[in-house]
Amino acid sequence: MVVAIPVGGLLLAQSALLLAQDASTRADRAARAAAETRTAVRSVLIAALDAETSVRGYILTGDRSHLYPYRQAATAMPQLMSRLKTLATEPGEAAAVARVERLVEVKLEVAEQLRSRPDRDERQVLLHTGKTTMGYLRAELSALQEREDHELTRNLARADRYRSVATVVAGAGLVVGLLGGLLAAAAFTSGVTRRTRRLTDNAERLADGRPLELLPPGDDEIGRLGRAMQDSATQLGRARGLLQGVIEGTSDVVFVKDLEGRYLMMNGAGREYLGRALEDIIGRTDDELYEPELAASIKDADRRVLRSGEAIEHETVDTVDGTTRTFLTTKGPFRDGSGRVAGLFGIARDISDRKETERAISEMNERLRQQAIIDELTGLHNRRAFMAIGEHEIRSGDRTGHPLAVVFADLDGMKRINDSFGHAEGDLALRDTADILRRTFRASDVVARLGGDEFCSLLPNCPPDQATVVLGRIEEAIQLHRGSRPFDLSLSLGVAFHEAGVQESFEDLIRRADAAMYREKAGRSSGP
Repeated sequence: MVVAIPVGGLLLAQSALLLAQDASTRADRAARAAAETRTAVRSVLIAALDAETSVRGYILTGDRSHLYPYRQAATAMPQLMSRLKTLATEPGEAAAVARVERLVEVKLEVAEQLRSRPDRDERQVLLHTGKTTMGYLRAELSALQEREDHELTRNLARADRYRSVATVVAGAGLVVGLLGGLLAAAAFTSGVTRRTRRLTDNAERLADGRPLELLPPGDDEIGRLGRAMQDSATQLGRARGLLQGVIEGTSDVVFVKDLEGRYLMMNGAGREYLGRALEDIIGRTDDELYEPELAASIKDADRRVLRSGEAIEHETVDTVDGTTRTFLTTKGPFRDGSGRVAGLFGIARDISDRKETERAISEMNERLRQQAIIDELTGLHNRRAFMAIGEHEIRSGDRTGHPLAVVFADLDGMKRINDSFGHAEGDLALRDTADILRRTFRASDVVARLGGDEFCSLLPNCPPDQATVVLGRIEEAIQLHRGSRPFDLSLSLGVAFHEAGVQESFEDLIRRADAAMYREKAGRSSGP
């Protein structure tokens, strides 16, 4: 009966350890599922970005080799979506994946239509649709990842609770076992006492994570308990080995710190990134491992985690071997058996390639925006941009009561210049005209090339007398230009004014200025 007391206590401790092991296994399974979902989400986003970037490259250059990433993305996307569907085990996740799949279909449809090189207006609509769809796709993928992260956090919290309960139960079991061992020592021979003490010592070693020493043999309760302890130690060692294999096998930097910011653990990826051996990292702080500015940023994020008790994400920028790298780090608190925060853990991923891709796409979007509003030859606004600005200025003038003037300019003899000197000189004549108009008008005025040899200028808050002065400056600039090229420039000019409250469109105002220009041109032709 006395022997049964320590046996029962240790069996209770073993059950508690198995409960904690089961909780850890479920948490590991949730972590793997979250990692797989994150990988699948990132792959879908990269494939969508590749499809968009390659088609835009084809539109800009006409080189069909740019379409290779698009074809790869279109081929890989069904497999990626199938993997996401497999990982979506909850109804809410399945609905989110269905929305992602539809957005991916729309994104690929837009890319396919852009590949056919539509006209400019249709292309702008498709580019806007693609950009909007990409925004929705990013939002859906981010929401899906947040859902998975929430599920991971919930499983980790559940595992923490189970481990806390298991720690209490195991402690009680060990106490019972030790008390029973003391009673058995008093009742049994010295041999039984030695075997019991050996078993107790190994129980302490097991609790501390140290390797077991020689366990007591035999077929009695002590011997069977020793074998059970050995089995538990083997299973615990396998679990630790699996976890260590995952941590060491990942390319992400994984680390653990105590409350004072000293490193307790750093995986192989982190050691390689720092270029230090493990013994040169453990016990050190960020101030000892990083440059002051980077260390301050890291410590600020650590304080937020320890102060709030919640996981956060933050980005840091570091220079490695002369190359600037960006890292996205997820940090969260870890707790001891009593639930108190004992430190923090972190997982840092190098997202430099993703940042570079986002920067390249942003630059491409800006170039496309400029192409949509700027005349490529002269650098002036094109007709579309000029019309939009003009309609706005007419409405603004009606509200403020300020007059508005439009000057229409036609480059005379354009065909003669092209025929006599070649189209390269014709292009130079157009650029010279644009430069003269750009220098002559005020900074607040808007100068545009409407097409061919026609130019137009918008002069906000410009009464007739000021417009006459501007026309005179243009004529002076034309005179100064003569003799600088094989050809001479000549402009026919017409001006029209819009008074506040007069009901007319900007197109009507341009027509009146155009008509005035033709009257001026006809008057010069019929003159002496």
